[in-house]
Amino acid sequence: MPHSTWISVVSSDLQLSSHIQLRLHSKGYQTNIMNCVDSDLGVFYSDSPDLLIKDISNDAECGIKLLSALRSESFFSAIPILGLVGAIDNDTFNWDN
Repeated sequence: MPHSTWISVVSSDLQLSSHIQLRLHSKGYQTNIMNCVDSDLGVFYSDSPDLLIKDISNDAECGIKLLSALRSESFFSAIPILGLVGAIDNDTFNWDN
Protein backbone atom coordinates (compact mmCIF):
# COMPACT_ATOMS: atom_id res chain seq x y z
CA MET A 1 0.00 0.00 0.00
CA PRO A 2 1.56 3.34 -1.03
CA HIS A 3 2.23 6.01 1.57
CA SER A 4 -0.50 8.62 1.62
CA THR A 5 0.42 12.25 2.18
CA TRP A 6 -0.63 13.42 5.64
CA ILE A 7 -1.72 17.07 5.89
CA SER A 8 -2.54 18.95 9.09
CA VAL A 9 -4.86 21.95 8.87
CA VAL A 10 -4.79 24.42 11.77
CA SER A 11 -7.54 27.03 11.82
CA SER A 12 -10.03 28.58 14.21
CA ASP A 13 -12.48 28.88 11.29
CA LEU A 14 -14.40 25.58 11.29
CA GLN A 15 -16.10 26.28 7.95
CA LEU A 16 -12.79 27.01 6.22
CA SER A 17 -11.00 23.99 7.70
CA SER A 18 -13.90 21.68 6.84
CA HIS A 19 -13.88 22.94 3.26
CA ILE A 20 -10.12 22.43 2.96
CA GLN A 21 -10.42 18.94 4.44
CA LEU A 22 -13.21 18.01 2.01
CA ARG A 23 -11.17 19.22 -0.97
CA LEU A 24 -8.03 17.40 0.17
CA HIS A 25 -9.91 14.15 0.87
CA SER A 26 -11.39 14.29 -2.64
CA LYS A 27 -7.81 14.29 -3.97
CA GLY A 28 -6.80 11.31 -1.80
CA TYR A 29 -4.94 13.13 0.98
CA GLN A 30 -5.26 12.18 4.65
CA THR A 31 -5.95 15.20 6.83
CA ASN A 32 -6.56 16.20 10.38
CA ILE A 33 -8.01 19.48 11.56
CA MET A 34 -6.83 21.25 14.67
CA ASN A 35 -8.02 24.41 16.33
CA CYS A 36 -5.20 26.69 17.41
CA VAL A 37 -5.97 25.85 21.04
CA ASP A 38 -5.37 22.17 20.22
CA SER A 39 -2.19 22.80 18.27
CA ASP A 40 0.20 21.36 20.85
CA LEU A 41 3.48 20.16 19.37
CA GLY A 42 3.01 16.80 21.09
CA VAL A 43 0.50 15.88 18.39
CA PHE A 44 3.18 16.41 15.76
CA TYR A 45 5.73 14.29 17.63
CA SER A 46 3.43 11.28 17.55
CA ASP A 47 2.46 11.67 13.88
CA SER A 48 4.31 14.37 11.95
CA PRO A 49 2.44 15.73 8.95
CA ASP A 50 3.97 15.86 5.48
CA LEU A 51 2.51 19.38 5.13
CA LEU A 52 1.04 21.89 7.56
CA ILE A 53 -1.60 24.36 6.38
CA LYS A 54 -2.01 27.18 8.93
CA ASP A 55 -4.73 29.80 8.69
CA ILE A 56 -3.07 32.98 9.94
CA SER A 57 -5.80 35.31 8.71
CA ASN A 58 -7.94 35.11 11.88
CA ASP A 59 -5.46 34.55 14.69
CA ALA A 60 -2.05 35.76 13.60
CA GLU A 61 -0.61 35.63 17.13
CA CYS A 62 -1.41 31.92 17.50
CA GLY A 63 -0.01 31.28 14.03
CA ILE A 64 3.22 33.05 14.80
CA LYS A 65 3.63 31.13 18.08
CA LEU A 66 2.97 27.78 16.40
CA LEU A 67 5.26 28.49 13.44
CA SER A 68 8.05 29.77 15.69
CA ALA A 69 7.78 26.68 17.89
CA LEU A 70 7.88 24.37 14.88
CA ARG A 71 10.88 26.11 13.34
CA SER A 72 12.79 26.12 16.64
CA GLU A 73 12.62 22.31 16.86
CA SER A 74 15.01 20.56 14.47
CA PHE A 75 12.65 17.56 14.44
CA PHE A 76 10.06 19.66 12.58
CA SER A 77 12.35 21.76 10.38
CA ALA A 78 11.64 19.70 7.25
CA ILE A 79 7.84 20.08 7.41
CA PRO A 80 6.66 22.49 4.71
CA ILE A 81 4.21 25.08 5.98
CA LEU A 82 1.57 26.80 3.88
CA GLY A 83 0.11 29.92 5.49
CA LEU A 84 -3.35 31.13 4.55
CA VAL A 85 -3.87 34.88 4.74
CA GLY A 86 -6.89 37.00 3.90
CA ALA A 87 -6.82 40.03 1.68
CA ILE A 88 -3.82 42.02 2.85
CA ASP A 89 -1.66 44.89 1.85
CA ASN A 90 1.64 43.26 0.93
CA ASP A 91 3.53 46.43 1.84
CA THR A 92 2.32 46.47 5.46
CA PHE A 93 2.19 42.73 6.32
CA ASN A 94 5.02 41.61 8.62
CA TRP A 95 6.61 38.80 6.55
CA ASP A 96 9.50 38.32 8.99
CA ASN A 97 7.53 36.14 11.43
